[in-house]
Amino acid sequence: MKICHTSDWHLDWITHGTRRLDELKKAVAIVVQDAIESEVDLFAFTGDLADPDSGTIVFEVVEIAIRAADTLRREAVSYTHL
Repeated sequence: MKICHTSDWHLDWITHGTRRLDELKKAVAIVVQDAIESEVDLFAFTGDLADPDSGTIVFEVVEIAIRAADTLRREAVSYTHL
């Protein structure tokens, strides 16, 4: 069984006053695509998607996670959020 484990995406982070959402969104897409190409059986995301107190950015962050999970579902990779 092949497992892809990832965590600590922190998609809401700001570095030196610069929001990094676009850069981090691309990184998520790369990880998901690599998991698909590697034909993993399970994709496990174990937390730290965003700080729930980060304001409305949390809605965008959750959308990214949902899209990643949907892409994995369409490619028949089991997804779990522990």
